[in-house]
Amino acid sequence: MNFFMSTRSCRFAVQRAYWGQRRTFLDHPASYRWVSPVFFTKDRGVQNGPPVKVPPQVTTLHPHRLTDANYIDLAGTSLDTRSYFRQLRSRLSVDPHSRQYGCQMFTGDCPFPPETRGFLYFRSVPDQSPYGGGLRFRVAATPDKGGFLGGHDLLMPHGLPWHIPIWELCTRRIHGDVLRILKEDGFAPPEMIFASEKANVARDSVFITALGQRWPVDFQWEFSRIYLASPGRLPIPTLVQHSWYDNSSRFFAPSYGRGLVSLTKDANGALQLRLEKVLRLVKRTTNVKTLVPEEGSVTPFVGRIILKSTKKEEAKLRLLVGEVHAASRELPWEPVNHNPLDVYQYPPLSEAHKSMIWAPPPARLRSHFN
Repeated sequence: MNFFMSTRSCRFAVQRAYWGQRRTFLDHPASYRWVSPVFFTKDRGVQNGPPVKVPPQVTTLHPHRLTDANYIDLAGTSLDTRSYFRQLRSRLSVDPHSRQYGCQMFTGDCPFPPETRGFLYFRSVPDQSPYGGGLRFRVAATPDKGGFLGGHDLLMPHGLPWHIPIWELCTRRIHGDVLRILKEDGFAPPEMIFASEKANVARDSVFITALGQRWPVDFQWEFSRIYLASPGRLPIPTLVQHSWYDNSSRFFAPSYGRGLVSLTKDANGALQLRLEKVLRLVKRTTNVKTLVPEEGSVTPFVGRIILKSTKKEEAKLRLLVGEVHAASRELPWEPVNHNPLDVYQYPPLSEAHKSMIWAPPPARLRSHFN
């Protein structure tokens, strides 16, 4: 099946089936360049080019070791010239296989906002999977510990914190200088680098390591693609269904726009999908059969594991759905006010590293990840 989908004629056929006659191939010349959205080749997962030079003031990213000498103005450093900051792209990158693999929002590089002063630091939460760690910028009014603790993480225009995840820092060559500092700080042991290379996912992939963690979606999509990374488990590529999508219409959704959603649990432990924030919403039509995206709305969580092949028996598919829900229930809650001084501590033994970061999947799932 993968070989069939990789042929050019099949890509054209699938693209035509999903888009009908509303648009032509010339209008979207890149839509047929399909690669697996779950497992990328090394060339696609690594960006070539010279490393981004970090400012000379940045000698550590460990929150416990920061001093006033590490205080920087990002808007006036070399990071700004390489457009290290990010924002959601105005245009969508449509995947013709979204019903099988889901969709994810992509970001584009842009300059840092003006008056961006503070500390670059590595943020990691002790109770979460180490996949949740990443580079952040702490906006601080003063160059001291009080300014660091009293500040706030720099936000992107859509409201999520600016964050370059650990798995991206470990695999993309342009982050070589940052990775060197992370190794010195103890945040990037060899096992973490190995696990990040094995994950082999594209930039902007969403790794959910806690309940309440938000990710961006487009209301025109039927499914989101996320990676559930509960502590001690292998990240599971998951297809999340959107309750507001009208699957009776083949060509358009009744509403379009963007928002932020999260995975939550009610008092009885039932998993839910919560629409945290509506960034933009335009209604195309009034359809009583379809939910209108509203902030704060909660619907049952419907998700399944993303497989390399769809040729699976129904009994096996139901078993895999159970794996997704089990991994979701093991997720800790995202702390409301996380203390940046609370950091993840890697176990001292190499074998313990491997068991915490790259735990092997169950035998019944192993064939899907190899």
